Amino acid sequence: MTLLVGVTPGGASDQLARSLATALHESEGVAAVVVNKAGASGHLAAQATSTAGDCTLFVGTATVATNPTSQPKNAAVYAALEPIAMLARNPMFVAAKPTETRSLAQMFADAKRTHTPLLYASPGVGSINHLASVALLKAAGVAGTHVPTNGAAQSTQLLLAGHVDFVLDNPTTLVPHLAGARAPKVLGVTSASPAVLPGLEKPVPSLATVLNTRQPFDWSAWYGVMAPSKASDTFKSDAWRAITRAVNTSAFRDRYEKMGFEVAPLNSAEFKAFVSAESQRLKPFVLEAKKDEETTR
Repeated sequence: MTLLVGVTPGGASDQLARSLATALHESEGVAAVVVNKAGASGHLAAQATSTAGDCTLFVGTATVATNPTSQPKNAAVYAALEPIAMLARNPMFVAAKPTETRSLAQMFADAKRTHTPLLYASPGVGSINHLASVALLKAAGVAGTHVPTNGAAQSTQLLLAGHVDFVLDNPTTLVPHLAGARAPKVLGVTSASPAVLPGLEKPVPSLATVLNTRQPFDWSAWYGVMAPSKASDTFKSDAWRAITRAVNTSAFRDRYEKMGFEVAPLNSAEFKAFVSAESQRLKPFVLEAKKDEETTR
């Protein structure tokens, strides 16, 4: 079995895919190979999956819900994919470059005082990291300039090198860098309540608290498995059963729940309904972010 991933190695969906491949082998005896096909906010991997047959799956992110709006000419590709199982979801953490920045309030105040747009990176136009960053800047009343990359790992490297001011990062990408000499500053989390992040002494405050707003700032990244619609029903049902058993193993659950993920193996019908609802919910944010991208070109 081939698991296609739409980002470069090291990002959350890549790590989830590799953990899934290991769990499939250990619990089901299924040999699964992860292939990274990064580019166009995950579209290249989605496209390759849509034209494949049995034995190929796509481990995707929220871009399967947002790309039909941000890339309307490619909408047919996503219509040719069938949701199989949702794997997990997680809050995202606002990480600032390793400087003297002490808080988001300070970072925003400095940007307003100097009239300087904040540079931020994300895994691509229309990614959940991108959309949540746009919403954060709008809530703070601060201008920003987007730097799209081919994955969260690349975005984090830009942050660590000081080339961007902040990223909205995932726990699996962020945690390995918290013990470094130039560790990023974790300033807030996109969940309704504070969140614990391994490697930090104190819980990370919610963005609603940081922004001093009564409106919740609740954004989650999510990950799921898609199959080509034309794949056989037998393959799709067998894949769902194997994936569900694999992600419910203690090794898989323990690793990601310790990182603050919610392991959520929705079945095909539930995941399909979820993707449809996310497409509608996120559409206004995608259109606004797309407009901002066109304005800053």
